[in-house]
Amino acid sequence: MQRDLKIRGYTVAQFPNAPLWAAFAGLLVAALADEGTVHDVARAVFYVGITIWAYEEAANGVNALRRGVGIVGLILIMVSLASAVG
Repeated sequence: MQRDLKIRGYTVAQFPNAPLWAAFAGLLVAALADEGTVHDVARAVFYVGITIWAYEEAANGVNALRRGVGIVGLILIMVSLASAVG
């Protein structure tokens, strides 16, 4: 069952969204876990989930706002990963 959150007829959110839920779960586990393997795997789950969500929004968003949010999300992920590596 797809439920949409609309403001003046403009879809701004859709629930449920599996990649986003997976990303939130990974973020929660990473925040609760001490440094180590569990923390690292949880952060990887977060990055994969948020990347899939952002790509789906950028490629298949129901309107320009959602596509724009996806594009901004992808850019922020690239910047975040680049700063973590460098």
